[in-house]
Amino acid sequence: MLIPDSVLELLRDRDAIKRLATIARDGTMSLVKIKTLKAPEPNVLVFALTNARHLDKELVRHMDAGRLVSILCSLARGDREVAFQIVCSVREFQTAGPLYDKFLDELQARSVDLEGVWVLEPVEVIDRSTSNLETTS
Repeated sequence: MLIPDSVLELLRDRDAIKRLATIARDGTMSLVKIKTLKAPEPNVLVFALTNARHLDKELVRHMDAGRLVSILCSLARGDREVAFQIVCSVREFQTAGPLYDKFLDELQARSVDLEGVWVLEPVEVIDRSTSNLETTS
């Protein structure tokens, strides 16, 4: 599926919070912040996990079993929170190729080692935005 332009805009916003949600073998959910996430094409998401070996193993299991993961992306804009859940299949882990090379160039500028990148394919986008942010007293 193609990611809508409004969602791509949010994904590209450096202030937006991006998290990966997966389900472990025991049924517990992992929710991990993703520092660098790219959408090189409207139907492809690419990210790297630099210090998350346990999550790499979960992603391999998801890929092998054909299970889905989610990218949660949100940003507060005034009294509104713009948020989307992008449900994805795990396509592959790349250690070479154009997606990896492009990602590597960007991260090397930040002095980060990169072993590979995860490539996801969106299957559904769900709007999770709120009209008013909750306030607490």
